[in-house]
Amino acid sequence: IYELQEQVSSGIRINRPSVDPVNATRAAALRSALAEVAQYEENAEEGLALLGMTDAALDEISDLMTGAREAALLGATDTADAASRKALAATVDQMLEALVRVGNTQRAGRFLFGGFKTTTTPFELNAAAPPPVTYNGDDGVMVFEVERSAAVEVNLSGEYLFNINSAAEPGLSDLFTTLTSLRDGLLAGDTVQIQDALLEIDEHMARTLSMRGEVGARA
Repeated sequence: IYELQEQVSSGIRINRPSVDPVNATRAAALRSALAEVAQYEENAEEGLALLGMTDAALDEISDLMTGAREAALLGATDTADAASRKALAATVDQMLEALVRVGNTQRAGRFLFGGFKTTTTPFELNAAAPPPVTYNGDDGVMVFEVERSAAVEVNLSGEYLFNINSAAEPGLSDLFTTLTSLRDGLLAGDTVQIQDALLEIDEHMARTLSMRGEVGARA
């Protein structure tokens, strides 16, 4: 009678393992499984948020490169004069600053593209000295477990994203260096340098498209 009263008052059938050892063990296992599923769900939700922000950043990078490509095309023509090329160079400078801002995207106070260095500002613009931008992050890739034996990469390191030190694409300058070369070519009126930068921009655009597909597949 006491055990029945205890069950009614608590709303729990097994208040102590000694009441029903077999089912108490099963209940503990079920609680553990529920906690595990809840953690997987939390990982999946956070992973989707990070991948969504990454895709948005890649979209912004694509738009900036499209603008840089247009500037290169305009500046490479023989009809462009020094004044118009100077104006185009100023526009490219603004694009460089915008790229750094994208590279320093944060979520909940943590930097998205710094690899494992999520509390360190990954990109710093060096206006007066090469390299044009300093990368302070690493090549770390965060992996979230979303079910047993199933893990998903949920970030892109800044090194991979912008091809810092040609780490992801050997022989191709990082995107910041490419835009700096375009700017300098416009200021100097060097059409060969502008055209070389244009070819690199096309390669970076192809890489960005590939990365968006990769991020979409992970999501």
